[in-house]
Amino acid sequence: RIQTCVQRMIVDYFCKDLEDLRSHGENGENPYTDAQLLISLSLALSPVTAATCNFALDAVVQAKLLGHHCELLAVVEGQVSDEGVRVHESARAHHFLTLHSIRALDAATRTVANLNGGGSSNDRRDNMFKHAELLNRVRDEIIQQLGLHLLPAPGFDSSSLVSCCALLARFTGDADSPIIEQGVTALVKDQSDRGMWTSAGVLTFGRRRLVYIPSVELSLALANLVLLD
Repeated sequence: RIQTCVQRMIVDYFCKDLEDLRSHGENGENPYTDAQLLISLSLALSPVTAATCNFALDAVVQAKLLGHHCELLAVVEGQVSDEGVRVHESARAHHFLTLHSIRALDAATRTVANLNGGGSSNDRRDNMFKHAELLNRVRDEIIQQLGLHLLPAPGFDSSSLVSCCALLARFTGDADSPIIEQGVTALVKDQSDRGMWTSAGVLTFGRRRLVYIPSVELSLALANLVLLD
């Protein structure tokens, strides 16, 4: 039944017009939704998904998905600036969004590489050079958040801290970095008895359009760091 649902989702939903997919729901188009959609399209095109669900994409369907994938890849890539990803043009960059966009681009480039016959789709040195200024901003944000946590002072944002730690590990490959260790220690201390964190909670844009930052997202990013370690 799950296999049938996945196949129907790919054929009946992801083959809609891209603009309809991007603007689906009350929030309309936003970087977070774009990143999640790019990951979904990457999974839809993945041979692992086809093998697991025991079905092959029709040539017409695959061509449609590839078109969406290529177009959205360019959109998400353009949303990642040297400062990170903003929920709208005049907003301050928030690295919760940056992390999701980088992960989406990682998944998308791997999918493209697999469809082109394999090979390495992610040279860490090239990525470090490309995102060198962003890497500096990420380090600065970690230091700022650690300072706010140490004081303590208003403005501490656990979602930003854990996202920056995950990005630093992603760009450098060094999950044992002392600054990441301090970040994780601060996050452990900040976690409540109910397993939740203090956070920005939501990123607002437009009138009533919101990107929620649930604690489960923070715990997943933290778990990813632990696995890297």
